[in-house]
Amino acid sequence: MDPPGAHPAYEQVNEGEARGAGLELAAMPPDEVVGPGRIELRLDGRAVGVATLVVCPQDRTGVLEHVQVDDEHRGRGYGRILALAAFSRVDWATFVLRMFSYDPVAASLAELGYQSARVDGVFRQRRFASEEEQTQILDTLSSAGMDPEGLETDGWLYAHLYISRPAGAATELATVMNAVSPGSGTSLAELADPPPIRQ
Repeated sequence: MDPPGAHPAYEQVNEGEARGAGLELAAMPPDEVVGPGRIELRLDGRAVGVATLVVCPQDRTGVLEHVQVDDEHRGRGYGRILALAAFSRVDWATFVLRMFSYDPVAASLAELGYQSARVDGVFRQRRFASEEEQTQILDTLSSAGMDPEGLETDGWLYAHLYISRPAGAATELATVMNAVSPGSGTSLAELADPPPIRQ
């Protein structure tokens, strides 16, 4: 039994809450606004691995910069623990151009305990860089059985938006986003019976 005030090893604590005994994950905020934050994996108070996370202040995009485990502690799953700890601190919102599948990414995230859901509709990204690029993309979409009419045929790339969150939370967020998206005529206050979404 853990002593009073102790926490399980899989639970992340802030720097000042670390006990210095057993296996712990300690989260440390960045030293500066745009600097990297870190999650240290500690064994009996000594850091044996670290995951570094950076968040862009303009668009709040997070990046797992690197995961490092000391040589003598490799092969024990510590890198996976650090990656899972980093992923558990963020939600994923990913725009995927229509000609690409998100399925491989969703499958990898599912192994980490994430559920993915697609938000209804398409989202305009950018104009084609050239006629050659547009022709290539139109051919790719047609080969995949996707209709580009009124979308890519009008000179723009379009994407689907996927939300990936810890299991159960993605569907909830995507449902809310679907219900309050422009043109739905629904506000959050009216969301008593959310519409279904595609998985």
